[in-house]
Amino acid sequence: MAVIQQSIWRDFVAEQLIKNNEFLKFVKPVSQANIINGRSVNIPNAGALPGVTVNDATVGGTIGVRTDTVASYDLNWFRTNPVLIDHLDEVELSYDKTASVMKAQTDALSEAVGNYFFYWMLANGGTEWTPGTNAVVTSGSAGTNNSPAYTANRLMLTLANLMSAGYLMSRQGVPKNDRFAVLPTVMYYELMAAIGVVGNANTELIKGFNNNEGKLLNVAGFNVMERASVAYGTSTGTETVVAPTAGVWTEVNTMCHAGICFQSEAVEFALGDVKLFETKDSAEYYGSIYSGEVRAGGRPVYSGNYGIVPIFQVTS
Repeated sequence: MAVIQQSIWRDFVAEQLIKNNEFLKFVKPVSQANIINGRSVNIPNAGALPGVTVNDATVGGTIGVRTDTVASYDLNWFRTNPVLIDHLDEVELSYDKTASVMKAQTDALSEAVGNYFFYWMLANGGTEWTPGTNAVVTSGSAGTNNSPAYTANRLMLTLANLMSAGYLMSRQGVPKNDRFAVLPTVMYYELMAAIGVVGNANTELIKGFNNNEGKLLNVAGFNVMERASVAYGTSTGTETVVAPTAGVWTEVNTMCHAGICFQSEAVEFALGDVKLFETKDSAEYYGSIYSGEVRAGGRPVYSGNYGIVPIFQVTS
């Protein structure tokens, strides 16, 4: 195999990140001009608007100074464990194992970055979320084995819960355009059943919706998307977000699934350095070794959880 072109690899990884995490198409991207050395983000923020007077007859206006700030944060780095392709595999296998390994590296990085992105949205916005104030909890009937570990019951998601999330956003003054709801699979299908899409009962709601073509279902003002898992919380009256470990979650029955509603301008995603490491024809390991690294990050753009409303499962 020829020497890997890092620029091509970066483009491939960036494409796969979006393909495997489609919600990233709908969040605010950080310009490469604001990413320093591929490792940190610096974004200038304009200060407060000037004051306005009405019918002021005073000669000589009050002079003020605008204080601008800079939003800065370091990107997290994600690294795959090195994978060895034995020389005999390269010679004897009937398929291109190198290409398969590279695809696996990309998929692993995509999954980890996607998992952490939702955690950044919730943990950076506030470690605790209060139902009715800045979060929503499910209120449907008890599901069957719908907890993260699939051995306990949680209250199911209802249409009213999604409407409550929209109400909280509107109360914050969040624009009504470009609102999205990313739901874990179990909550997504609970919502579908609740609004009658499964039985084709609500023809107006499903008009124009085609999941195979990637058209998003619009419910209660949200473009609804599905992901196998989104985020996890613990139900304690106030909902605390659980952090992934090494890019994945260890699912236990003390956790609850969480979906996230957001307005596209309220969250941002930054992609920094992307690199594939390659050791060809290692004399020590009798083959070629591959690993990958991605630097990425994200955050709520505004303070006070503006534009982000999580929906947490609660115990039945």
